[in-house]
Amino acid sequence: THGEHPSISRTMKTILSTRKLSTSQRDLILGRGHSVIDYSAIQITPLDFQVQDQIDNVIFTSVNAVTIFFEKKLEKVELGEIFCVGDKTEQKLAKYGQKVTKKANNSTELGQYLSKNYQNQEFWYFCSEQRMDHLPDLLKSSKNRLIEVKIYQIDPILQHFDQFFDAILFFSPSGVNSFFEVNKVVESALICIGDTTAKAASKFSEKVWTAQQATVESVIAKTVKVLNHDKE
Repeated sequence: THGEHPSISRTMKTILSTRKLSTSQRDLILGRGHSVIDYSAIQITPLDFQVQDQIDNVIFTSVNAVTIFFEKKLEKVELGEIFCVGDKTEQKLAKYGQKVTKKANNSTELGQYLSKNYQNQEFWYFCSEQRMDHLPDLLKSSKNRLIEVKIYQIDPILQHFDQFFDAILFFSPSGVNSFFEVNKVVESALICIGDTTAKAASKFSEKVWTAQQATVESVIAKTVKVLNHDKE
């Protein structure tokens, strides 16, 4: 066994996460013999907003929006049908005792579903100032009315890294843009949480992979897979 050490150092890869990881998430990387640095590439700032007492149709496309909405202590507000994007968003809504009518994998899918199945309805969309256009565009072209309420903003936290990373993990288009504002990437594998993030990353590199599911754990699993097969 004493002859194994040189190969261990060669197979150890360095990974950068553009989101702070929990201890168990870090362990998924360290347990595979790789090293990891994590930082927050973005900062979420809640904005002031008002809502009416009763909302028939509500849309949430992010966990942040759900958290900020319910942290505002809006118990008096009666919510009708709730539509969301992603498992994590649905789980967060359940934590606040909310039942989801329809969960979609992405904003485009949700927009198409609502356009097809609803007419002459009013939808309240709680989102960030930097939200994508897919959902609003689809709903505005249908026979429905969209009321957008921007309840938080995303600010970049710029950090420059001098070292090389074998893989960089991204969790939102905002995180991608924040990182590349002050860093260049030549050879790193960019592992993304979903298609929208991957699309943003592919502007900067051709070495882009997307996780199977929109979870941090799935991003890590994909990263380990890519790093272990990088000779292919």
